[in-house]
Amino acid sequence: MKKLLFIVGTFALMILTLGFLFKVMQYNGAEILVAFGLIVFTLILVTAAIKLRTLLFYSGSMSYVFLILAWLFKTLGLPGADLFYMAGMLVLSLVTIPLAAFWLYKHS
Repeated sequence: MKKLLFIVGTFALMILTLGFLFKVMQYNGAEILVAFGLIVFTLILVTAAIKLRTLLFYSGSMSYVFLILAWLFKTLGLPGADLFYMAGMLVLSLVTIPLAAFWLYKHS
């Protein structure tokens, strides 16, 4: 399972960076590549967080998912992008960053 997550995550990051390159070069299909890469990478991150079962990874994954959804909704012009952005930033700033700081302090 770990090897599969690593391979699929690497593939998703390759597609994501290729999508960003296409976006800079203004080629057709850039948004599709970026969206596909982000969706697959988000699913891999959430799967890894469920496997690790720690609150830090759950909160980090949820803030990442909310921020990616906000970006996708904003790109597609759908309503609700501001709500997802606000939820992602609140989870990141009020839960994930303090938990990461506590974890770093505890393990230093």
